[in-house]
Amino acid sequence: MNKNLLLTGWEYLNYLKTKKKEKIFGVGLSRTGTKSLNVALNLLGFKAIHFPVRMVRLKGETLTCVHQTISSFDAATDTPVAAFYRHLDRKYPNAKFILTIRNTDEWLESCADFFRTAATKYPRHSQIKKLLRKKIYGTTVFEEKKFRLAYDKHIQDIKKYFENKKDKLLVINICAGEYWDRLAPFLEKVVPKIAFPRENIRK
Repeated sequence: MNKNLLLTGWEYLNYLKTKKKEKIFGVGLSRTGTKSLNVALNLLGFKAIHFPVRMVRLKGETLTCVHQTISSFDAATDTPVAAFYRHLDRKYPNAKFILTIRNTDEWLESCADFFRTAATKYPRHSQIKKLLRKKIYGTTVFEEKKFRLAYDKHIQDIKKYFENKKDKLLVINICAGEYWDRLAPFLEKVVPKIAFPRENIRK
C-alpha cells in the first residue's frame, strides 16, 4: 500500500501541496483509445496533451525526442510518446506509463478506416509524422501485415521493458470497457461519478 494514502487530515493536504506532480505517459498506439485516455486524464485534474508532435525533432534522417517541449504538461499521449517511452522513462524516473490496448483485428480495421480517410482529409502529412510511422510500423502507409507485427511487438517490448517495475505500468483496454475503476486507482485518484469519455468512436 502506498504510505501516502495513510496520511490523514492536514498532513495529507500539506502533502498534496508539496508533492510535485509526476509525469504520466500514454504509450499505446493510435486507435487504441489514446484520445479517450487523454480526455480522462484531463478530467482527473491532469494537464494532458494529445499527440505532442512538437516533442519530436528531425536531425538529419534521425528522429529525436525533445522532452522539454512537454515540460508544462502533466501528461502526454499517442504516437510521439509511444515512440520514445524508454527515453521518457530515463528523463522522468518517477513517471507512470499507461499502455492502451485493444483487440488486434478491431484495431487493424480502425487503422485501415483512418488511413483511407486521412489520405483524402490530410493529403500532406508532415515529414515527422511520416517518419514516426516508419519508426513504429516500418511503413508510412497502412499495410496490414506490417501493422499487425508492429502492434504485437510494441506491446511485448513495453511489457518486457517494465517487467521489473510493474508498479509504473498500467495496461488497460478502454475499447473493451475498462474505465475509471482501472485508471483512477493507478493514478491515486478517486473514481469520478461521471461517464468515462469515449472519443473517436467508429460509426
